[in-house]
Amino acid sequence: MFLPTLSVGEWMVKEYAKKDSGMNLPEENLQRAGRNGRSTNESRQTLQKEARRAQPYHVKYVNYADFRDFKGFQFYSSIRPGRKPGDLLVSDVCSYKYSPCGEMFYKVNYIDSYESLPKRLTTKHKNFVIPPLYISQPKINKEKY
Repeated sequence: MFLPTLSVGEWMVKEYAKKDSGMNLPEENLQRAGRNGRSTNESRQTLQKEARRAQPYHVKYVNYADFRDFKGFQFYSSIRPGRKPGDLLVSDVCSYKYSPCGEMFYKVNYIDSYESLPKRLTTKHKNFVIPPLYISQPKINKEKY
């Protein structure tokens, strides 16, 4: 005897239909149709399309002008948050954040807020303009195609 089982996608649709108070679908519409696993139910497909977010990602296109050359600028001698043994190591930090003015922040846990890096900023760069890394669009080698 064949028992109709739900795949992960069908289970998600079923849960979505339960949460949505405006849609009451009968149980048989959410079950798999037949032994081959193909569902012919249009309402299930409609629910899956509605459950998906329309724009899951925010895309920002970058070009060669967005990249800057930081080789001549070293604001910090080290990115380690501590100085002595027992203090935090670089491997303990989960996230770094760089500000446009040259300051550096770090997080130990994802739920924490950013803290300023306790190292002193080198003061030899007071008024600086960071030059672009590329003057024109770089050529792509034929090997990359």
